[in-house]
Amino acid sequence: MFSWVRKYIPQLFICIVLERKKSIAKTYVFKKNQIISSAEKSFEDKNKFLDYVKKTSKENQLHYTAIFYSDTKQKLAISNEDKPKDSAYKVLNLGNASTYTSVEDLQKTSAMFASCGGLDLIFSPFAITYHLINKHKLFENKETTLCVYKHSCYVTMMIFKEKEILFGAFFENTFASNAPSDGQEGEETQDYEVDFSKLDALLDKIEYNEDKQAQDDLDDFSSDMNMCKYLFSHIQEFYSTPNSAFIEKFIIFNNSDAMSDTVLDYIEGEIFIRAELIKVDTFSIMLELMKEELKL
Repeated sequence: MFSWVRKYIPQLFICIVLERKKSIAKTYVFKKNQIISSAEKSFEDKNKFLDYVKKTSKENQLHYTAIFYSDTKQKLAISNEDKPKDSAYKVLNLGNASTYTSVEDLQKTSAMFASCGGLDLIFSPFAITYHLINKHKLFENKETTLCVYKHSCYVTMMIFKEKEILFGAFFENTFASNAPSDGQEGEETQDYEVDFSKLDALLDKIEYNEDKQAQDDLDDFSSDMNMCKYLFSHIQEFYSTPNSAFIEKFIIFNNSDAMSDTVLDYIEGEIFIRAELIKVDTFSIMLELMKEELKL
């Protein structure tokens, strides 16, 4: 089809995120480079979710599907020596670094959507984080900067100075689900000792009411505190590398619910930096990347 004709025909973009407890699809319909409609659906039953994606894609002649790739086995290589050389891995360059993952795992993800017309794009959380850093012009920072991108239980971290990436990690905050599913295994981390005397002092600031909202808030707080354990462990790992430098700036791109001041106070007390929170929307970012990759 001629490229100039496309803008006059409605085009469907489907952005997919598979979380532990639910599968989510955000759809956007474009015409003449304008969003004319959007919808978000989530399903706990994966088969019903796949039926929805299949039905929705068939309703549009032009459709593109992308997925947030949440396999915790994907890694970030900083040097060419760390980058796998054999064809069993798919490698994507991100500046001086490279993210890589098993081709077999990618094929399993793609096969899940074979009946829905397949996947056009698979986005690594490392690529999304890199895009956010570029978008916010953070590579211009002269300070050694830690950026964390948080979507639900999935957390990506990237440490860099100016345009040089120094370290990266991706992990699942397993507080959200004590038992791994979909064949994925929870990541092992170095032991990190939590100073509960500091935490108790911070908890004194929180008032609890015996209602559902209070319980939800407590669950969010507990999940964020568990994330800190992983985060501090990886920071320790970074400080043990030859190219380490003291982290001077800390930014959290947060798609999830807002983090409490108590959690931010705790992080600051441990690593001596106050985190700056930037609210982001994963589906909007995926849409931006889809249009960029497909040159639409």
